[in-house]
Amino acid sequence: MSDPDKFLEHFGIKGMHWGVRKSGGATPVVAKKPNSTERTKYKTAPAKLSDDELTRRITRLEREKRYNDLNAKTVFKGKKLATDMLEQNGKQIVSAAVFGAGMFAVKMAIDKIWGEGTSDKVYSPGKKKKD
Repeated sequence: MSDPDKFLEHFGIKGMHWGVRKSGGATPVVAKKPNSTERTKYKTAPAKLSDDELTRRITRLEREKRYNDLNAKTVFKGKKLATDMLEQNGKQIVSAAVFGAGMFAVKMAIDKIWGEGTSDKVYSPGKKKKD
């Protein structure tokens, strides 16, 4: 075993499990830095505060809201276009889909009750009746 390429050396402590600490205590929690989008939270109820303290807190919250409004993230053109299209055409698209699903359900019910193909005689989309 004098050749270093033929054996593996271990410099750890015998019986030690990897990643396990002897203290057994919990890992210390690192304080999280507040994000600009997070709101300030107070634990004291407003009824228990003096007028000056309440005014300071309201002013602080108003400033945070104004800051977040001014630093709002930019919206990409594609997302804005998709949002606008859904707002404008969403109701029409949904009503057309519901109407189509309803017609399909009626067609299936007619075929089930009066036999296969009966619904084609009553209603066939795309074909106009001849007078």
